[in-house]
Amino acid sequence: MDAMKTHIPSKMLKDGGKPWVKNKEVQRLMKRRKRAHKTSRRTKKANHRKRYQDLRNQVKQAIDKAHEEYVCGILNMENCQRAPRKFWSYIRGRGKDNVGVAPLHMGEDLATTGQAKAQVLSQ
Repeated sequence: MDAMKTHIPSKMLKDGGKPWVKNKEVQRLMKRRKRAHKTSRRTKKANHRKRYQDLRNQVKQAIDKAHEEYVCGILNMENCQRAPRKFWSYIRGRGKDNVGVAPLHMGEDLATTGQAKAQVLSQ
């Protein structure tokens, strides 16, 4: 068994991060973008830079489209009932609320400290 692990080549795959990036089309475009970026840096030619920029924009569009499809699939009412855990996990991950009370106005004054906010709320 140890001989197999040491002598048989294997390839480690990355997790891929976000599920919508695991899309084969997006992966292919990202690979092409990376290759074009390497060529652009190496040659410093304008046409290679332009090719990289075009691929960069295509990758961004493909990721945005794949993310939108992913979200539509999760937020679909039928899917929410079938897999509520995935739905609520996505919703919790989207939350960017600050914890606490926002700055309060009292007349022309702005209360930003905890004591000042308490005084404004007590009145």
